[in-house]
Amino acid sequence: AAWKRSVRARVYDDLRGLLPAATLTNMGIFGNGRFFEALLMRLQTEPLAELQALGGTAYAELAKLIPSFVRRADPAHPHFADYRAYRATLADWLARPASSGPAAQAQPPVPAGEARAVTQLAWDPAAPAHVLAALAYPQDTRELATLRAEAARLPAAEQARRLAELAALRGNRRHKPPRALELATYTFDLLGDFGMYRDLHRHRMLTQQRQPLSTRHGYALPEEVRKAGLAAPFQAAMEQAAATYEAIAAELPLEAQYGVPMAFRIRWHLQVNLRALIWLVELRSTPQGHPAYRRMAQALYRCVAEAQPAFAPLFRFVDLEDYPLGRMGAEQRQEDQREQQGPGTQRRTG
Repeated sequence: AAWKRSVRARVYDDLRGLLPAATLTNMGIFGNGRFFEALLMRLQTEPLAELQALGGTAYAELAKLIPSFVRRADPAHPHFADYRAYRATLADWLARPASSGPAAQAQPPVPAGEARAVTQLAWDPAAPAHVLAALAYPQDTRELATLRAEAARLPAAEQARRLAELAALRGNRRHKPPRALELATYTFDLLGDFGMYRDLHRHRMLTQQRQPLSTRHGYALPEEVRKAGLAAPFQAAMEQAAATYEAIAAELPLEAQYGVPMAFRIRWHLQVNLRALIWLVELRSTPQGHPAYRRMAQALYRCVAEAQPAFAPLFRFVDLEDYPLGRMGAEQRQEDQREQQGPGTQRRTG
């Protein structure tokens, strides 16, 4: 039973790229009044009608519960009108060409092959010393600059030894490392299929921006689809979707995104601190994760390990293996639990 469920899950993973971005998704959010007020104003001033409708219905509900916290999100409020004007002015300014470089051209909808998924753009060479100084700061009385200078004088091997000792203290991935690791930051440019982006973009404690979803970066063709002899119909679907996108985008570039299948790639960048990156990489490299985002999480780790080897041991629970049926272990544990509990128990899903 565990094997059958694992196979079915892998099939869904491989075929989800055929789903269009318009596929409906359930989502729950939690926040305080200030967060919701800002969110409602942003939604109601977005150009897409769907977002405006979501913002309007969400405002109607929250106004019943916390009216004083979301009053500025009322379209009749003067602050809302001022915010709408600001968003419109900002959109016009951003739409101006920043340079005289060539505009993006439509590309044939072919797989991007070995397109680089992760490009590391920036990191601080002094980060190991800064982290070590921040680790010592709460137990010391000296100023941070003095501790940084002291840590910087340590040989690289000694810095790495201390960081390795810190890494060894974690018993599992839920033992989060200290906040001192937030002083090391990295910037990455990422290229991955939209299905993967939907999984990875939800992480907090990072800054990210994405480009519009289109068919112009090619698409990901799962190896299992190719092995099954189904590459031709998969590619035909992608070609049809690309033609549809271009036809709609000529007049409605934002709305054209709805018809793009999730197998097509999207580009986004993120700036993230080391502590948040460790959590992201360890969580998204677990065996039961989708193969596409597992590979990206592994690539993020390798970028850091190559640039700053002293930090590599801190990713203590990154999983660099490849699994034909990644969910097999989790499904087997559930099956074992069912057998221990006896007949009549229901399997948990999700």
